[in-house]
Amino acid sequence: MKNYIILLCFIFNVFCISSQYKRQHQELESLYIQTNKDIYTSGEEIKFKVTVLNTKTLKPSYTSKILYLQILNINKKVEFSHKFPIDRGVCKGVYKLKDNFKNGLYFLNVMTVHSINKNLNIRAQKPFHIEQNFYKRLHIAYDLVSDSVSNQLLANFKVYDRKYKPYKKLKTQLVYKTKSGKNKKQRIKTNDKGIAVFKLKDVADIDFSRLVFTVFDDSGKKRRDYKFTISKF
Repeated sequence: MKNYIILLCFIFNVFCISSQYKRQHQELESLYIQTNKDIYTSGEEIKFKVTVLNTKTLKPSYTSKILYLQILNINKKVEFSHKFPIDRGVCKGVYKLKDNFKNGLYFLNVMTVHSINKNLNIRAQKPFHIEQNFYKRLHIAYDLVSDSVSNQLLANFKVYDRKYKPYKKLKTQLVYKTKSGKNKKQRIKTNDKGIAVFKLKDVADIDFSRLVFTVFDDSGKKRRDYKFTISKF
């Protein structure tokens, strides 16, 4: 009985040593990313290809079967994460960017189980930019309300996305001319209902054939002018 116990302990120790040796000498992988382009607009698809190589031999590695992918913003906050299958050292995939991605620099971050150990943390990272394409996605509506007491005109511009959800806190501008040819300009952000309310004074002196409503992106760049002509008010 004593000999049997000693034999079991010996087998267990050999197994532990063997497992530890395999973990220490497991194949380490290097990753290389390719994307279809470097600048996207929100709502577009990112097409990517990741090649997994043996770090020592630089030959395709067939060890890992799963690729872990993340999209990080400039503050390293994870905006998206997902797992993709690896087929014979290659992973190809597509991800459609959400409409609410803001302008700026982002990072495509990928890794496998065998690209990380306690001594090394090998990840592949590729930067890309997102530029919002507002003018293809906006719906603009407006109405005019006269305040006879204060002699003001309230110009309400409603801004919606392509799903007709209100755009909140969007920078907008209204430019118009007076009948004497003088330019007038106001800037305001849309409220929680996606409405920008402009208060226009001296209604009788406004040239309603030359109203220009402008929307801006997050960086403050002009994205599109919407020209309105009102024959009568």
